[in-house]
Amino acid sequence: MPSTFTRFALASILGSCALPSALAQDVEDSGADLTELSLEDLLQLDVVVTSASKHEQTLARTAAAVHVITAQDIERSGATSLAEVLRLAPGVDVARLDSNRWAVSIRGFNGQFANKILVLVDGRSIYTPLFSGTLWDTADMPLEEIERIEVIRGPGGALWGANAVNGIVNVITKRAEDTVGGLVTMTLGDLDRVLGYARHGASAENGAWRAWGRWTDRGPTGDPAGGDGEDDWSLASVGFRGDFRANDRDTWTLQGGGYAGRVDGALTAAAPPPQYVSTATDHADVDGATLQSRWQRTFGEGDALAIQGYVDHYRRDHSFFVEERSTLGLEFERHLPLGASHAVTWGASTRASHSDTEDTFVVAWRDNQRTDVLFGAFLQDEVTLVPDRWSLTLGTKAEHEDSTGSNLQPSARLLFSPSERQSWWCSVSRAVATPSQAAQDVELVQAIVPGMPNQYVTIFGDRDVEPETVDAIELGWRVRPTERLECDFAVHFDRYHDLILFEPGAPYVSGTDVIVPLVSTNAPEAEGFGVEAHIDWIASDDTLLTLTWTSQEIDIDPDGALSPVVEDDEITHPETQWSLRVQHDFDELWRCDALLWRVEDVELGAVPDYWRLDANVHRKLGRHGSVTLGVQNVLHDGEPEFGDGYFNASNEMRSAFYVRTTWSF
Repeated sequence: MPSTFTRFALASILGSCALPSALAQDVEDSGADLTELSLEDLLQLDVVVTSASKHEQTLARTAAAVHVITAQDIERSGATSLAEVLRLAPGVDVARLDSNRWAVSIRGFNGQFANKILVLVDGRSIYTPLFSGTLWDTADMPLEEIERIEVIRGPGGALWGANAVNGIVNVITKRAEDTVGGLVTMTLGDLDRVLGYARHGASAENGAWRAWGRWTDRGPTGDPAGGDGEDDWSLASVGFRGDFRANDRDTWTLQGGGYAGRVDGALTAAAPPPQYVSTATDHADVDGATLQSRWQRTFGEGDALAIQGYVDHYRRDHSFFVEERSTLGLEFERHLPLGASHAVTWGASTRASHSDTEDTFVVAWRDNQRTDVLFGAFLQDEVTLVPDRWSLTLGTKAEHEDSTGSNLQPSARLLFSPSERQSWWCSVSRAVATPSQAAQDVELVQAIVPGMPNQYVTIFGDRDVEPETVDAIELGWRVRPTERLECDFAVHFDRYHDLILFEPGAPYVSGTDVIVPLVSTNAPEAEGFGVEAHIDWIASDDTLLTLTWTSQEIDIDPDGALSPVVEDDEITHPETQWSLRVQHDFDELWRCDALLWRVEDVELGAVPDYWRLDANVHRKLGRHGSVTLGVQNVLHDGEPEFGDGYFNASNEMRSAFYVRTTWSF
């Protein structure tokens, strides 16, 4: 039977569906190349974002905690994977578990499958409903394809719906007209052994297109005993994008991609007696493909409608679980100005996701074939109270899913701009995280305790668990005191309801064994508080300093209703993080970049406080080439960044080096 990767290649040639991308206009409508702008020019940009309101607005006029990672930020950072790039954003907790697994979250509750962050690629959700998290190994895309990443801290359910609880990450790829010509990059290193990428783009009648291919071969990290972590991974991927203008009003985008590869990991899992515990290398075969498109008609300034959708299919074949999933999504959006004071955005969406799982000794499912259908509709009104001074945004999204019922996610945001150099904002909002398929259906043997009788510690899902909700209050202040200094501060207060946890149940006898259950349940309440700061300072014409600081506290059990085991298991975030980034241009040919992190008070798994330093030196080679020499994780060699998971121990992160060459034509 042909693989998903092969089927995608055939589908790409046929190109027969029109299904959507994101509602995102690039920050560089002026045509400027962000990778060529000076440091001072970058700071002076009036950055345009789209994810906070689903239409263009400047960052200074956005009533939300938003940070934009630009293409130049990515290129200068030296990061070699999408998850690592997110370390650049304030308030984002990124911890690497091993060579191919990351825990990424915003405002707490981190984990390999963090369910309170919604990750999008051009507006398309890439989370898996099986665990309600993001699979960062297969989500890893060529960084050369990315125009910018918009990171929203705080609830976004009023527009984006379920799982936009503590934040949104929207990866926006480059328009085809901005990638005409060729580009080849090659990275060689010890951890990233080979990262090869090639792209070619061309103009076409009424538009442009590009196609790309990528091959990655990444080495292992270190296991806790000091040996090889057995977590190599390799991935081959291809993709394309075309942007076309049918007339003065209509634009159309068609894009897609496919991948196939293998992901390894050291696996420790329960095994049938008399073995009890199995320790082996999990060789997981993964493949998948996506096709998406978007059609938009513009009637006038701020007056437009769009229809967008996508089809996505993937398969993961692990030794302890197998899943194949197909998803179809469709969305309609309408942007309509009403008079001089109102800008209305409304729309509707639906998503159908079908999974096919296979049982193993360790993991079994109540339903091996399951289809979930989600319907949603949203309405938002941006009201200008005083032109260029006061604005109020009111909105809500209603969603319905058969397994969890209906929910409403309202939001109110107030913005005050006393001058062009500063703005104050506040918001009150609610967001919902739907239960994962695992929280409802899984039967997972976590451990077997030998004895007479044997005790099977088993996690059970429960169809009666309710969706998680958060009620959040946020305050923010953006200010530019001078032409060389910009500051962005945010404070948030969060109250969580019905958090899904696994609570110990009463043991019972099953045959000749005793089952010790951990049952999916809802916790009464949790409380969160945090402060986030981001400061950019142009120290000189050729030096830019960036300081970020995040403090986060969460009380998972303020009323003492939970067992200490469950409470401790949910404390998965560092209480304090800060970073200092230095970008320095020696001249037109040479530059260097360094990024220093400090992470403190990670309670889960007794992860020690640690420093991390990444640095690189870059040299241009004429007009079309460049070479970069970089090091990663210099100050944190041989230490873990996160606690152990259900099947895998968190490996030791080793220092690494790389050499990257780039050639354009």
